[in-house]
Amino acid sequence: MMKLPGVLSLSVLLLTSVVPGAEPASSLPDDRRYDSIFSFGDSFADTGNDIVVFAENSLTNPVTRPPYGMTFFGHPTGRFSNGRLIIDFIAEELGLPLVPPVLAHNGSFQHGANFAVSGAFARNASFYRDIPIIGPLALNTSSSVQMQWFESLKPSLCSSPDPAGDGGRNAAASLLDCRAFFHKALFFMGEFGVNDYNFSLFGKNVSQIRLFVPDVVKTIAAAAERVIKHGAKTVVVPGIPPLGCQPPNLAMFPSSDPAGYDPRTGCLNQLNDLSVYHNSLLQEAIGDVQTKHRNVKVIYADFFTPIVQIVESPEKLGFTRDILRACCGGGGKYNFNISAGCGMPGSTVCQDPSAYLYWDGHFTEAAYRYIAAEALGLPLLPPSLATTNLQSFRQGVNFAVGGATALERAFSSPQECQEYFAQALFVVGELGWNDYAVMLLAGNMSVDEVEVVGNICAATEKLVNDGAKTVVVSGIPPLGCAPANLALFANQQTGGEHEPETGCLKHLNLLSKDHNLQLRRALARLDAGHPDARIAYADFYTPIDDFVTSPDPYGFSGRDGGAALEACCGGQYNFDLAALCGMPGVSALDPPSAYVTWDGVGVHLTEAANRLVADGWLTGPYAHPPILSTY
Repeated sequence: MMKLPGVLSLSVLLLTSVVPGAEPASSLPDDRRYDSIFSFGDSFADTGNDIVVFAENSLTNPVTRPPYGMTFFGHPTGRFSNGRLIIDFIAEELGLPLVPPVLAHNGSFQHGANFAVSGAFARNASFYRDIPIIGPLALNTSSSVQMQWFESLKPSLCSSPDPAGDGGRNAAASLLDCRAFFHKALFFMGEFGVNDYNFSLFGKNVSQIRLFVPDVVKTIAAAAERVIKHGAKTVVVPGIPPLGCQPPNLAMFPSSDPAGYDPRTGCLNQLNDLSVYHNSLLQEAIGDVQTKHRNVKVIYADFFTPIVQIVESPEKLGFTRDILRACCGGGGKYNFNISAGCGMPGSTVCQDPSAYLYWDGHFTEAAYRYIAAEALGLPLLPPSLATTNLQSFRQGVNFAVGGATALERAFSSPQECQEYFAQALFVVGELGWNDYAVMLLAGNMSVDEVEVVGNICAATEKLVNDGAKTVVVSGIPPLGCAPANLALFANQQTGGEHEPETGCLKHLNLLSKDHNLQLRRALARLDAGHPDARIAYADFYTPIDDFVTSPDPYGFSGRDGGAALEACCGGQYNFDLAALCGMPGVSALDPPSAYVTWDGVGVHLTEAANRLVADGWLTGPYAHPPILSTY
């Protein structure tokens, strides 16, 4: 298996949104738009790296057991869903072959690789290791580490200079070859920030978490710039989904005040506000990156709006009325029980995952399909750590790692692949989610949002500086809607209330909104400083908020037409720490397609929810501009 130094986390998100100051992009040609995909991020984009990373750290990994993967693959694949993710739908619709996880694949990487790892933070994992419960899960898979993996792969992705003295002729040829390669690549900077925020909920209140949202956003934007410097011409940066709509957050961080819930969706107001804050800052940050790189398409992918749309009107979109209930989980209001998670003993799975927005707290394939638009034709991105064949990443790499952080470690940045990366699309995932979630678990709600956003922007800028021309940076979803947060924190004295419209934790959603706002602002500044690149902000908050607010129009009905905040697999919100999805005796609800959240852990959507988010990023309205209109 390939061994790369460190672990970086940027997630592949597919919803793209227009970045302030970004120039209009022409539509994609009829022939294949991209030759490769490079993806960074966390569990929203992780397609198998978690299997290796968790095993190496002696951590239990329920996604390696049924019912994970039941809908499309027929068996567990390392994805936190019942089927495909947003990145899978995008890859399929782009007409590219499946891109294997770099750590779990021994075949060819000619069509790309996936570096995303479940649990990845935007910031360095060291920021979260003192948080109770979460500390052991804070792995070294931050965005900077994932970027390091990416740069280590560059020599295998394009020609290397001949060490023999030739006056630099071979070196120049190599540089041109790499630039040309990356010009045709799609870069996804996944929805970093989700783990930063969700993990922090165990030790911090939302007000404390909001403090480091700017740093998370800055880290995402920096990652986008970094791939641009490598030659990327198309970079998709997703926002984060509405954290207040996640079954885990709804189950773990419930509000004692009914006013803490959004009346339209039942999501937690504070957590959704946090997602909005993150996404707003991210869009501004992407705008800054776009301004600095005018010859690069930097796209913001909206991960928030499509989820909110599904939550608000699930039945209109084919989802169950009980939209906040996870398909697979350990029972409870949101079918999320941290002690009986999806795949664990005591959990159940719904009969039809396609009717659910959430699978286990993550999204269902149906939700991801809605966002990604399967009908557009994109291939599956493999995690970059799941292979030993370095020559198989010619069509892209996914560096997203579940639980990854955004703060970078010191490392050198080779510049010989500018043309190669200029043809690639870089996606910086929802970094920040884990940063905030870990702090919440530790009881510390004073999250340094500025630091989290800052590191995200730093990672984005590094990509731009390395040649990336198109970088998509994702905001984070509404923390207050996660079944785990709803189950764990609703009764804590965190100043949070439930949003009357969504039932999500208001204070956690506010944290997401703050993070997203700072991230968008930071990305806007980054875009302005790189006129030769395009840095887009991907909204991960709005779609989740939409799903939770109006689940029926999106087809999310849940169990017996219940709430949209329940996880499909997993106590209350169908989330129980003692019976997590994937643990012995835990089953998923049927059908998963009726749920927004899969296992309730964070905003792990069901495939149905992921599909909807991907669709919104590819064609709108959650992408600014939509990915398929920017090449």
